[in-house]
Amino acid sequence: MPGMPRMAAIRLLLLLLATSAVSAAITTRVGHRALVLTNDNGGQDAPEATFNGYEIPWDTISIPQSGYAGNIPLLDSTGAPKYSVIVFTSTSLVYYNSASGLYESALTASQWSYIESYERTYSVRRVVLNDYPTPTEGTTVLGGTSEVQNIAIAPAFAALANMKSTGKLDTTGLYHYPASLYTPLPANIANVTTCATLDPSASFTSTSVVCVVVRYTDGREVMRFFTSFGWWSSTSLWLDHMWLAWGMRGLLPGWRRTIMLGQVDDLFLTTEITPTNSKQTYNFRVSYADLQTLATWQTNLNSRLPTGSTFKLEFAFNGNGILEQIANTNPTWFIDIDTERYVDVEFIKPAGATGEVRWPKTYSTVWTAAALRGDKLFNSLTTQVTSPSISSGTFTWTSHTFTHENLDNVSYSDIKNELSVNYKMGGAQFLNLAGKTYWSNKTMVTPQISGLHNEWALKALSDFGIISVVGDNSRPAITPSNPYQFWISTAATSNYAGYTVMPRWPCHVYYHCTQPSEIEYVYNVMYNTTLGMSTWQQILDREGARQLQLFMSIRHDPVMFHQANLRTADMPSVTVGGYTGKLGVLAQWMEKVFSVYLGLVNWPVVSLKGDDLYALYAERRTRETCGATVSYDLVNTNTGTSSISKIYVKSTGTCKVRITVPASTVAANGQTIEKIGNDFATIVVSTTPGTTQVITLSQAIVFSSPVVVTTTTSSLSTTTTFTTSDVHHDRNYHRNYVNDLRNYYRNAHDERNCDDLRNDDGNSHNHGDHKRDSDDHRNHNVKRLRQPRRPQARLRPRQRPQQRLRQPRRPRARLRPRLRPPLRLQPRHKQPRKLPQQLLRPRRHHPRLRQPVKLR
Repeated sequence: MPGMPRMAAIRLLLLLLATSAVSAAITTRVGHRALVLTNDNGGQDAPEATFNGYEIPWDTISIPQSGYAGNIPLLDSTGAPKYSVIVFTSTSLVYYNSASGLYESALTASQWSYIESYERTYSVRRVVLNDYPTPTEGTTVLGGTSEVQNIAIAPAFAALANMKSTGKLDTTGLYHYPASLYTPLPANIANVTTCATLDPSASFTSTSVVCVVVRYTDGREVMRFFTSFGWWSSTSLWLDHMWLAWGMRGLLPGWRRTIMLGQVDDLFLTTEITPTNSKQTYNFRVSYADLQTLATWQTNLNSRLPTGSTFKLEFAFNGNGILEQIANTNPTWFIDIDTERYVDVEFIKPAGATGEVRWPKTYSTVWTAAALRGDKLFNSLTTQVTSPSISSGTFTWTSHTFTHENLDNVSYSDIKNELSVNYKMGGAQFLNLAGKTYWSNKTMVTPQISGLHNEWALKALSDFGIISVVGDNSRPAITPSNPYQFWISTAATSNYAGYTVMPRWPCHVYYHCTQPSEIEYVYNVMYNTTLGMSTWQQILDREGARQLQLFMSIRHDPVMFHQANLRTADMPSVTVGGYTGKLGVLAQWMEKVFSVYLGLVNWPVVSLKGDDLYALYAERRTRETCGATVSYDLVNTNTGTSSISKIYVKSTGTCKVRITVPASTVAANGQTIEKIGNDFATIVVSTTPGTTQVITLSQAIVFSSPVVVTTTTSSLSTTTTFTTSDVHHDRNYHRNYVNDLRNYYRNAHDERNCDDLRNDDGNSHNHGDHKRDSDDHRNHNVKRLRQPRRPQARLRPRQRPQQRLRQPRRPRARLRPRLRPPLRLQPRHKQPRKLPQQLLRPRRHHPRLRQPVKLR
């Protein structure tokens, strides 16, 4: 270098070389997938349920007590990292060693070192559920308890998932360990941050800690929860959203959307309302005034829901109800047939059997719009142009057949008539629904959710272009094993294979009730022996809690209501969920469930009409079979900063892959972006087999990262060797951890006698008080792993639901009952069989009575 002394030039050259070496960035392709590490004690069901809701791919590896041979398979066959977050169902995946009297990890020290090295190298965060506070992790246990306490998420962490920091849920059914932060911190921990707290209670008089993020001096980060988790717990599912957003840094290989569709069956029909102890039966048919009041409420509700919400009700109509209103002047038009069901609800019609023919051989459909306008409701809906008229698009519409004939055991000709005549009523000359954006032409609601085991019904629907109908989640026979997918008919279930049915929930707003007192009466007839006498407010509280679990599970199932539930115009003003106004029972139900929801999250609420909801289910069905994978480039500068700006999507088939990105980040190269209100954006990537789609973010996701000492390779070998100091540190860490546990057991429990132990909350628990079969004892989902055995009743509700997101058959007051409404006492012509005497009343057409089926 001219003009520069030789030694100075050498020093400058060395400085430039050193700077270049330090600043050289290392780029690694990381698979965007979750790993769940568990053991035979279980606990994986909660995170798996949330991954399923988001459609995030995951693998679960269960570590047996005998140990795991070799290292955990964190790398693929090419040596590339497969996982972007690791979830543990307990801190060390421990088992009780009866010989030593201690709980010991099923993983070896070298396996733990391998996992930690992977986390350091690829900036992968760890989440630990069902943890126990110890000083070696920067926390101190204050006790263990099943006492019900409220949990609140710290504001900074709530914001990660667009949740409200003011929201709280309690620990019902969840054993937990209130904790405090420990000082001084161990030398290997840089800091500990509280991410969730417990409110004071009778046993713990001050606010305590239930979740922390531990950042180690090597840069690794671990979120630890000192509570058990379970898929049945709304609290667990709520917390899942927070830790998932933190663990994956807001970049999710999946998506979340709150979809709520209230489907109102039987529009235009007249319903005979249930009598009560103090009231006789009466007939009710919704009026245009009811719909006007309902439309005003719906508009107001959307103004109170999070920005971007588009909540709408959908009406499933029966055109024969219009003809009944004008039968005095046009008697030949009304189709007066028996619409009742006389077979078992899950009756499978024999293959090839003709079925009943109830429709007359001849009937007239030469209606005129002028004559139909003799029905006041038809007239107002079709001639008015402002809300809630049909043309205003205030509500969406779908078919419910013409007469409401049960389709379980009827003929192809009857079903064809039911479909074609109702579609004629919906045509341009009459209701003018065909072709409108608010009309579902390819999906519908069958009467009483019937015909799903009748080959002629499914064939007639298919021939008519109806590609899907809704089901009933209270009926196991037609409930999908995957709650996010269709139920699909087979030759065994229906003598007809391949017909898709969308899941739908009933609720405790019954079809033959217009007022809360009537719902109370029916509810208490069915539940007084198990729940005692319940008020409408108590019923709403249980419904709010039940629906919250579905919201937190990201379920998209519609909810079943009926035209009698729309009575609004003459209802008194009431206050429900903080809102005061004229509210019918449907609106009161909605106000309650949304008030619970809005107390926790800022997620917009969207209603999709039946056809659009079908398309969403079909999209997921295709996506689950197209072999799509997501990965990203991790750029590590080796100076403590990493970033992600490129995402890669490839598949073996054609599908749409949905990816959620942080609020400040959008795609920069033309992909479809769905952005609703202030919620996080979803990138929709259309894949082509064998082609990798590249998504470049307009703003990189930048974060602090572990400092990797050795940077000569960008991948971790499956046979990685560690320095002596690394292994020595790891062994010391786990030795200290085991010592903490040993001291805890010696001080707080009798290690050798777990049959009658006394916990930190001072309560004795004897296994004889909670008898359970051995299989249930082995497979519980929220077992405490750092404490001598305790009765499972302390760890989860005694009555575990039989199926995911379905409620227990014998409900307890603390658990939400699994919903199954009484078999529908149908409008006018549909009656129950053998009702309790106080529910019996005369019928106009068909005197046969049906027994209502108790909600489970």
